[in-house]
Amino acid sequence: MSNKKFDIFFAFVKLKSYLTSLIDEPETASSNLELTEEYFGRKYPHKKEELIEILKLNGINCDADIAFESLINTKFKEIARAYHSKIDIQTILSDLEIESTELSEKLKVIDDIVSERDKSTKTIIRNLLSLAKQWAIHKEIEVDIDDFSTLDEEEVIRIEEKAELNELDVKSHSSFKDIVLLSNKYLEELTDHFFLYGGNVYLKELLNLLEKIKSNVDQKYEQLYKNSGL
Repeated sequence: MSNKKFDIFFAFVKLKSYLTSLIDEPETASSNLELTEEYFGRKYPHKKEELIEILKLNGINCDADIAFESLINTKFKEIARAYHSKIDIQTILSDLEIESTELSEKLKVIDDIVSERDKSTKTIIRNLLSLAKQWAIHKEIEVDIDDFSTLDEEEVIRIEEKAELNELDVKSHSSFKDIVLLSNKYLEELTDHFFLYGGNVYLKELLNLLEKIKSNVDQKYEQLYKNSGL
């Protein structure tokens, strides 16, 4: 039987009725709670010790105090009020502890999401920096190519410079490939971040823009082929 369902006032009133039926006069009663302990041991074995302790804490130390005290029911009501009030507070505290645990679990989930979002943001920034660095490298290659190309057009380029120009052409193609790979990595992280962290509406706009870019490039190639007679 749980504390919420247990009616301590009812238990004490039943005890009084039981003791009154057994004890004829106060003088014949024991000087302790012998019969009370026997009764609680049969009726409420799981609460016997608690009930005996409550009686003693409230100055009720023998069976006669219960059977013959004229104001005992008033005392029982006071005890019951205090007892159930204590239980209510314990229940509230227990509920608060559960709510606190649930809140802690929710906060942990939020913290994990924030942590993952921060990692994603940092990864995107790193990818952008890597992409910017690669573009800076590519720009230097293009400047060198322009310098050697000018010499080639003027037909004053030396053999070793011609070889270096060819090497720069290879580096330029490789650099473009690196830019494509880094751009792809950046876009993958970017779209994941938009999808996971509240940017899904704008993600659709981004994807539409990428589709338009692809369409425009396809049209440029088509026009190029036409102009070249292909």
